[in-house]
Amino acid sequence: MFYCYYIVFFLCIGRSGDECVVALCNQWYLDYGEEHWKAQAVEVLNNMNTYHDEVKKNFMATLNWLHEYACSRTYGLG
Repeated sequence: MFYCYYIVFFLCIGRSGDECVVALCNQWYLDYGEEHWKAQAVEVLNNMNTYHDEVKKNFMATLNWLHEYACSRTYGLG
């Protein structure tokens, strides 16, 4: 699932209290907390040969971390 960003026409203040500079980009946003997407990602991970259990554990920790932190990119997936 993805969402489009909207143009901000007013002063934007971040959580730190600083003024933010907003740039208009052709940007997309992935909602990593969306349950259907996460279930598919976990299923793929469970079917992957990661060659070591620690690698799979780290991937799962990352999937759980992404649930709380949305990521946005102007290009690519990484």
